[in-house]
This record gives sequence, structure tokens and C-alpha cells, in this order.
Amino acid sequence: MFKICQTSLLSLIVFFILQTAQAQNDTLIVVEEPDTIVWYKVVLNLNDPPVLGKSFWKDNSSCIYRTPEKKDWKAIKRNRSLIKIQPNERNYQKYFRLASSLWECEKSEMAENMFLTIFNSKDNFYTATYHHNSDIPGDTSTNSYGYGSYTSNYKHKAAIYLSKIYIEKQQFKKALYYLDEGVHTYREVYTCGTGYAIQKNEFDCLYAKTYQGLKEYDKIIELLLPDSFEYTNEILIEAIKNKYTSKEIDQELSNAEQKMEFVADTSPSYSYSTRLTKQGEITDTTTYYAGSTKIVVFGKEIMLPVPTLENGERLTKERMVEEYRKSVLYTKLKE
Repeated sequence: MFKICQTSLLSLIVFFILQTAQAQNDTLIVVEEPDTIVWYKVVLNLNDPPVLGKSFWKDNSSCIYRTPEKKDWKAIKRNRSLIKIQPNERNYQKYFRLASSLWECEKSEMAENMFLTIFNSKDNFYTATYHHNSDIPGDTSTNSYGYGSYTSNYKHKAAIYLSKIYIEKQQFKKALYYLDEGVHTYREVYTCGTGYAIQKNEFDCLYAKTYQGLKEYDKIIELLLPDSFEYTNEILIEAIKNKYTSKEIDQELSNAEQKMEFVADTSPSYSYSTRLTKQGEITDTTTYYAGSTKIVVFGKEIMLPVPTLENGERLTKERMVEEYRKSVLYTKLKE
């Protein structure tokens, strides 16, 4: 690393570093500090570094993406000496954050070794489960299980990172092992619905990617089909098309429609929306009659989601058949 203050010397050193980086197939990273002093550092084996502050996906799966930020590069620069040492009570938090930053910046090999160190550690600071109180502003409660509270565990986080690393390396048995460890052995628990839902979506996606790599199509269908009319992805479509022939798929979809069970609600439902006017806020009430719709497809019983209804509208079986045929699952399987 060089600290440059004079323009002529700067040009010569930059030229030398660029030539060295090109010869070694490395990438030059330039960071401007607030005091206008420019720092140059050659980062080995970082082809096409990500744009800082931008999320990007390694594949079409929403559970494996990176959001590298300036703080990640700074963490690597400041704490890189930790890469080759064992974590201790003084540095274990920085050690984990450094591993996370390396992963964000696509230095997965280094991150992998550090996450393995964390996962295999017997030290209390990595084996302990930490309880976090509610994050509601102004909440002074001391109990650990209020709304918004959660638990965290370093081994859990390391295991989930390792599962992502091994999915990307297409080592799916290893990915499944660490995913199981993170989900079942070293659990993190959320007491609020939002945190739980985000966590479940990530786990489902990682399991689906792992089963896809192992060609375990039955497990993908078992995992993703129940919510398939609300959230459909290409992994499920691929699994169904690999397990069933086109004729079998058409027959399943047709049988599900013919045997659809619909029960209309006899009591009204209500939804509310607020709008601003010159007179102030006005709340509008929408009154409608919904219902429940059940189908059986590919051996699974599924409740179809209720579509948006207008004021005074009554849901019918005909409308649900129409919604069923317009669903992403149906249309994709018909292609």
C-alpha cells in the first residue's frame, strides 16, 4: 500500500502498480479518503469487483446475493491481519465481521476458512446463544421475548454462510450439511412475524437450491408446492417438469380444476384505506364477500389465495377457476 502526495510520483507509482496488476491478472482498487489523500491497493484474484452499495445475484435465487459496501473494503483493509490467526475474546466479533465482508466482496475462499474456524470453535463466545430485546423505539422491557426480540448465534450465521458458499461451489452435500446445522442445531429464533417470514423464505430458498443440485425433485415439490400459488419460482417448475411428463402435468392440472372445492363466505369482510384530502384524512371501507378454495394437485392439498375484490363483490367459483388458470404455476407448467 502506498500513500501518495505528489502528482509526478503518483503517476509513476500508479503506472508501476497497474503493470504489476495486469501481469498478475489482479484488480486495482482505488479508494478516496475524506482528507483527499489517495490510497492504492492491489487486491489479488478479484476479477470484476462489484459496485459498492449495489446488490447483485450470483444466480436467479433471491437467497444468494451480495451487497458490498465501502465499510466492507475498509474492514478488509483494517483487519486483514486476522485472516491467519485464531479468534479470541478480544477479536471474535471483528473476526466474524471480516469473514462476512470477505464474502460480500467475493473473497469466498478466505471467508470459507474463517467461517469453518467459527463453526468448529468450542469457545463460549461462538457457541453461546445471544438474546436481543425488542427493537420497538422506547421499549424499556428487560424480558428477552417481547415483540421484535430474537436470538442470535455465531455458529448459525457461519453455517448459513457456508451453505451458500458450497451451493456456489456446487458441493451440494456439504451445503445441505451446514444448512441443516444452521437451521436445526444452532437455531436463531424470531418472535415477530416479519423476522420469522424473512428467515423462513431464506431457508426454503437455500434448501430448494441444495435439493436442485442433488436432483431431489420430490423434496423440492414437498417444500415449495404448498405456497406455489402465492410465490412460484423456477426451481419448483423445473422439479415438476423433471418428475412428471407433459401429459401427466396436464392431467394433474385438469383434475385439480375439475375437483376444485369452493365455499363462499356468508359474512362480509372489510378492508380499509386512507387518503388525504383538503379536509384531512378520509378512511374508505371496502365491503366484500370472500370464500375458501381448495385443490389437490401433485398429491398436495392447497388452499388458493383470495384475489383482490371490489366493494360489494362476491367471490365465486368461476372467478377462482379464472384465477387458477392465470396463476404463474399453471401458466409456466403449460408452456
